Formats: sequence, C-alpha cells, structure tokens
Amino acid sequence: MSISIPAPLPRSRTRRSSPPPSGSRFLAAVLLVLALVSVLAVPTASAYTLNYKTKKLNSLVRESNVLTLDGTAFEVITEAPRNYSLVVLLTALDPQIGCSICAQFDPEFRGAAYSWQAAKGKHPLYFASLDFVSGRDVFQKVKLNSAPNVYFYPATEGPHKLPAPTEGDFVQYDLIRKGVSAHGLIDFLSDRVNERFTFTQPPDYTKIVTYFGAGVAIFLLRRYIFLVLQLIFFGRKIYALGSLFGILLFTGGYMWNTIRSPPFMVTDRQGNAEYVANGLQQQHGIETQITALLHGVCAFATVALIVAVPKLKSAWMQRLVTCLLLVSIVGAYSVVMRMFRIKSPGYPYKMLL
Repeated sequence: MSISIPAPLPRSRTRRSSPPPSGSRFLAAVLLVLALVSVLAVPTASAYTLNYKTKKLNSLVRESNVLTLDGTAFEVITEAPRNYSLVVLLTALDPQIGCSICAQFDPEFRGAAYSWQAAKGKHPLYFASLDFVSGRDVFQKVKLNSAPNVYFYPATEGPHKLPAPTEGDFVQYDLIRKGVSAHGLIDFLSDRVNERFTFTQPPDYTKIVTYFGAGVAIFLLRRYIFLVLQLIFFGRKIYALGSLFGILLFTGGYMWNTIRSPPFMVTDRQGNAEYVANGLQQQHGIETQITALLHGVCAFATVALIVAVPKLKSAWMQRLVTCLLLVSIVGAYSVVMRMFRIKSPGYPYKMLL
C-alpha cells in the first residue's frame, strides 16, 4: 500500500499567513506571563531579603548595641548584597582559653558601639561580636589562629554604598598598630563611613545605684548624721584626740619616712634585727612606730593624771593609779632616751636604761 504525498503549494509573497488556533494563543499568553513573573521575581526576593535583614538588625540593636552572633547568623548578615555596613569582633572570652587582650578589648569595642548609637549617625552601621566557642567553624573558615580581630564589612548597594575593599569582602582593623583603645577604632570607622563621631562614656549603672542609695540613706538618717557631724565639728574631745594623734605621728618621723622611704628594719652582721639606726641622719621605718607608741604612753599617762585620777572617789585607788601612771611615764621616757643614745652615743643623759 502506497501513501501519496501531496505536492507543496506554491509560495506567494502577498499572501498572509493564517491566524494560529485559539490553543496556541492561550499557550503564548501563559508563557509571556511566566516570563514576566520570572523577571520580576528576582529583584523582589532580593529586596525582601535585605529588607528582612535590616528590620531584624534594627529590632536587635534596640536591645543591645552589640549583637551576639553564632556561625549561622554571621554567614547571613555578612553575605552580600548588603545595604548596611557591619563591624564584627571575632574574640575568645572563654576563661579556659585565657585571652587577656580579648577581655581588655571587649569593653572598648562596646564603648565604641555605644558612642555610635549616642551620635545617631545616618549611616546604617551595626556592631556584632562572634565568640570562638559559638563560631568555631567561622574561625576555621577565615583561617584565624589568634584573637581578637575586627572586620569591617561595607555596604555594597543602596544609597549608603561604600567603596569596595581592595581585597576580599571586608577591611581588617589593625589592632597591633592602633592598639586596643576605643578611640582608635572610632577613628577607623569614622574614616570608613565618612561620619565623624567621638567617644561617649557609657553610663555606669552601678555607680548610679550606689549614689542613689547613698542619697536615700542620707535623707532617711539625716537626723542622726547631723548629730554625728555636730559631735565631730563641735566636740572638743574629738579635736583633742585628732591633735594628739597628729603630734605623735609627726614627732615620730613619719614625714621623714615619706620623703626618704627607708627600709622598715635591717639585720646586723650576726643576723640580729636592728630596730634603731645608728646616726642622727638615718632612721628605720619601725622607729616611727616605736617612737610614736612611747610618746603615746607618756601622753596618755599625763592626761590620765590630770583628768581621770581626780575623779576617783577612793584615796587608795587614786594613789595606786597615780603610781602606775608615773611608772609608765618614767619607763616609756627611759626607752626614748635609750633610743636616742643609740643614735647618738655621746649623749650624756639617761634615766632607768
């Protein structure tokens, strides 16, 4: 059985092609819509991703000036494209690691973050921190074997776009050359984002609470405090004790010790302790205490003879206390004269010793 193939029709330049069937029209329309959707879908998804990340960063920065990251969060917020800039501190604060410079730089980094928030800069700049314990994979990925490190990720698009780094996706802050001070980091960031801001000291809430508590306590106890102050400023005994203490302190040689800083005491060639230095131009630190103590005994006994003994009602008790106080005066002053004879062997006078 043979199949005959009809001959082709002759071509005509003036003849118009017949319209496609209705099914082909529907398929073309569907393909056109899908093409438009695929073209428009890419920028919409990108804009949504950047919008989501920016909103998330703004919500988190209200809770803390420095965001705490893990490995996954680090990858998300540092991934380009970015319509914001980011400063990331890669640190190791675990006590088992023992990074002292990390602990030293951490408050400085947070101070710089607080200063930026206080300055209310126009550039969308965020501060974040990634610890080695929670971001070990990131440290391995960027091949870090030391800490701390500060990376600045500039904005790659949008109205706040910054020049791209010469190498890589970030610019590293030179901690070795510029030090761990917050001022150096602030100068570095000011140059990067083209906005100058200065260091602002974060509030010390511990001091605020302490001062507030002290103020409340003073207000509640103001009556008793006034009585104490009245006793201090108008009490003759307080002034008498203070004057006596100052006299004993300075007559013992305290000022000389402060200026010369002599040794507290020394040992002689036999290894025996030497409490009193030979010569009037030398003195040990312990001499001040011994001299002040002996003079204090003499002063106390003298004041007691004048003030306390006459108040005793028993005559026998008065005589006994008087004898004891006199013995104390003579004994203490004898030791004082003995010490002076050690310092100046030619001194001719002595008492008991």
